Amino acid sequence: MVEPLKKHLFSKLEVGEVDKEIIIELRRLLNKYKEIFDWDNDTIGHTKLLKHRIIIEDNAHPISHRPYRISPIEAEYLQKELDKYCKLGVIAPSNSPWAAPVILVKKKNGDYRMVIDYRKLNAITKKDAYPLPRIDDLLDTLGKAKIFSALDMRAGFHQVPLEQDNDLNVYSLNHHQHLNHLEQVFQCILAANLKLNPEKCFFFKDHLKFLGYMVTKDGIQTDPSKIEKIVNYPIPKSITQVRAFLGLASYYRRFIKNFAAIARPLHDQTKTSKNIPWTQKTTDSFEKLKQLLTTAPVLARPDFNKPFLLVTDASKAGLGCILTQLDENGHEHPIVFASRALKANEANYAATKLECLAVIWAVKQFRPYLLGQKFTIITDHSALNGLLKASNPTGIIARWITILTEYEFEIKYRPGRVNESADFLSRLGY
Repeated sequence: MVEPLKKHLFSKLEVGEVDKEIIIELRRLLNKYKEIFDWDNDTIGHTKLLKHRIIIEDNAHPISHRPYRISPIEAEYLQKELDKYCKLGVIAPSNSPWAAPVILVKKKNGDYRMVIDYRKLNAITKKDAYPLPRIDDLLDTLGKAKIFSALDMRAGFHQVPLEQDNDLNVYSLNHHQHLNHLEQVFQCILAANLKLNPEKCFFFKDHLKFLGYMVTKDGIQTDPSKIEKIVNYPIPKSITQVRAFLGLASYYRRFIKNFAAIARPLHDQTKTSKNIPWTQKTTDSFEKLKQLLTTAPVLARPDFNKPFLLVTDASKAGLGCILTQLDENGHEHPIVFASRALKANEANYAATKLECLAVIWAVKQFRPYLLGQKFTIITDHSALNGLLKASNPTGIIARWITILTEYEFEIKYRPGRVNESADFLSRLGY
């Protein structure tokens, strides 16, 4: 008979607000798979499913780096860590000609994290060209999920050396489906002989931090901890600092409908090696981006069973587009915003040609969503429909029409006063 999970062990887990029935089912599931958790922080998993091999470049010679100097307090901590990992079978004494120094990184709680400086080894290691998935593709896989759990591996790097992260995220449409999904994941963890850290696991939550975003039952939001860094960013004093700020802010550009135009004064600062005077326009750009990021909307997750709306606009300031879908109340809910400045030759385009360019760029930008789907292009330029249906198109218009032939869409005209959601670039004055 399996001993039931004790209450004090269950209390180590963070569980969202769910019905008593779900709590009972979760406890039953955890009791069934309790051996995959390291409840007392004294064990570690050892998978036998694979062995990691470091492939060194041809003609490379062993590298032996002497240890860095550390304080007596750090030396005492390091010895305890080494003894612990020896006891757990993670490491063993060695006379190898290869050696790398240890670095102790202080954590927020005052404790240390032991890491190893493998930079010299990495420099002569053959790189694995595995195609990592795109973050936006991973966000889209969440679909309409409303229930989330996160599972944290205990010292995941030591259990599965090939893994680049030690968090597992589980997401589902409802509570009962989530129980089934959790059991499937638990079965895989058990088969791989891995261990979870119960104090860093949480179950049945309505939100989840995921790849720098906050995923909720309602959609995708910015991560408050990341936004705080942007809001507290001081006024840049150099081109390097301007680039750093733009890098931080650009990570969330999908939330800002006029990002390219608003950020243009800052981008202009980076186009030369010389410092450009910091003007009021640059300050306005800097502060506006901060303000918009703190009030960023909740973006919907795409539902590929519903038609998409592609709202486009263009002006001499740039191109803008919004991918949206109608919610259950018939309101347009944005999925992602995109914008860019015009290239030098594009600035000379006539209005209709510019609007056509906006459509072509938007369709290319959102191709993973739109290809194979019926969608509607919404524009505030009534002549656009006639241009794209021209009987004898020539030049670049003919090439653009060819691009659009692989898509199934219709064009609807919406006056600018109604199309305010995308008709923003022409009013910015940059």
